[in-house]
Amino acid sequence: MFQHLSIDQMREPPRTMFDAKLARQIAIRIMNVEMGLPRNRITKMMDRQRTSTSFAIQAVERRLTDGVFRKAYGRMARHALLLCEKRLEAVTD
Repeated sequence: MFQHLSIDQMREPPRTMFDAKLARQIAIRIMNVEMGLPRNRITKMMDRQRTSTSFAIQAVERRLTDGVFRKAYGRMARHALLLCEKRLEAVTD
């Protein structure tokens, strides 16, 4: 969904790049809620403050009340989980 963004833009979104900020927020929520990673681990991985991680998750949760966003989020979460499973399978093979 955010193929036009680089990893660096998502990690440190410029103030003018709302889509980069949203992509980072979605990634944080997927890691925490869908993949079960603890917030403190995500905070370290993303080099963020704990409050930033919490605010990101809350921002996505507020958006999930919109049906269109919820469907898009579901597709992104499923895709992320599939990618994670494939990488784990590659490591264990």
